[in-house]
Amino acid sequence: MHKEKAKERKGQGFSCKGKKLCYIISEMKNEKAEIQDRAVTFAAKNQDQLIEAIERRQTSLDNPGFCVECGEERDGCEPDVRQYPCESCGCSSSVYAPEELLFLI
Repeated sequence: MHKEKAKERKGQGFSCKGKKLCYIISEMKNEKAEIQDRAVTFAAKNQDQLIEAIERRQTSLDNPGFCVECGEERDGCEPDVRQYPCESCGCSSSVYAPEELLFLI
């Protein structure tokens, strides 16, 4: 019985029981893509600032990150930070480490 149902579901692919859940998932994917696009733009415009921040990380105790929404620098970010919340503008997933931003371009 379970094998027959599994075969039926396998051919159908993913489907939501509620349209609201599908809408929420779709909006989250769109928001993530928009933030990624802003991160690429920020990195392309601020390459010198990012390189300087990486050098600071290597020669001092600074751990900079950058908000791609407001441009503010945030301290206390590990080198692999992607989409952390920004304390300045309140965006929930816009802070990146400078190394990660340079990887995007």
